[in-house]
Amino acid sequence: PPPTLQTSSTFLTTTTYWTYKLVLNSSSFVVRRFRDVCALHARVHSECKGSVCPKEVGKRRLRGVEEGTATQSREFAEGRAREVERYLRMCISHEVVGRCKSLQTFLTLQDDLGTAWPEVSSSQVTRLGSYVSSVDLKSTLRSLNASCVDDWPALLRAREEETRRLDVLKQARGKMEAFVVAVQAQAEGRGGTGVEVQRLVKGGAAPGPFRSLSAGLV
Repeated sequence: PPPTLQTSSTFLTTTTYWTYKLVLNSSSFVVRRFRDVCALHARVHSECKGSVCPKEVGKRRLRGVEEGTATQSREFAEGRAREVERYLRMCISHEVVGRCKSLQTFLTLQDDLGTAWPEVSSSQVTRLGSYVSSVDLKSTLRSLNASCVDDWPALLRAREEETRRLDVLKQARGKMEAFVVAVQAQAEGRGGTGVEVQRLVKGGAAPGPFRSLSAGLV
């Protein structure tokens, strides 16, 4: 099946990407994007250490240029689809890789792959947490291939914005607590005044207009 152009929008950016429909048999298929394939390659290498795994897709030097454009051409996507197909066929026929858990998950999980693999989650925060928690971030990025992390700058911006927001909240916490205490004290003071004025009105010691004032204070 031909690739399908998709658009994903967040509060920071809008990303356009191609998805690939992988038909497994007459009644089963999954939909994946290229970063899912990159994540598969990284996981296969980690899971099948010591084995000569199939070469990853997308090593041509100029590929990263078009990968980072706003809209990749259909010709580009169709060429990549053929490469992905060849790569997956080699993985499936591989004596070791064909039996690994990561490949089975990639081929059989009907949901978005990000529900199982945080590094390809639709949430930028989840992906960022996955990258940062990696034992060796640089090694992970090399294995995923720089062209796969097409939204890495957006992830960094998201982290910086969230860090600044949390710092502002931490700095303002003391002032906010003091403000709440002051408002509470003021409310209690007004309430006490209202009760006292009501007592005077009911006892006849204060004129009638004070009845409305006391109700407002209480």
